[in-house]
Amino acid sequence: MNINRQSRDFTKQEAYKLTHNRTISLRDLAGQTLKVTDWIQYSDRNQRGEDVEVLVLVTPEGNYSTISQTFDRDFTDITEAFDLPVEITVIGGQTKNGRDFITCELA
Repeated sequence: MNINRQSRDFTKQEAYKLTHNRTISLRDLAGQTLKVTDWIQYSDRNQRGEDVEVLVLVTPEGNYSTISQTFDRDFTDITEAFDLPVEITVIGGQTKNGRDFITCELA
């Protein structure tokens, strides 16, 4: 596990909790608005041994995560343009090939 980017310098305990404790999948929140106060992105290996980048969002309601590159890209655009905390809406959809996806937009 390797921390790639983060909204601020987390303590070792905070970083450990964000990268090891259970989180709620953002895929389950399509259509909902979240107030993001902090975030961390780290690399890890999935069950198949492949490297994946995990984005964890910290909100007053709890911590949410995704491995969606599309969500990560759009979230990065928002956080580069606006200071935290920031409100985002989770957007779900389906590709032309029938695959589900998520992304986000500024609320």
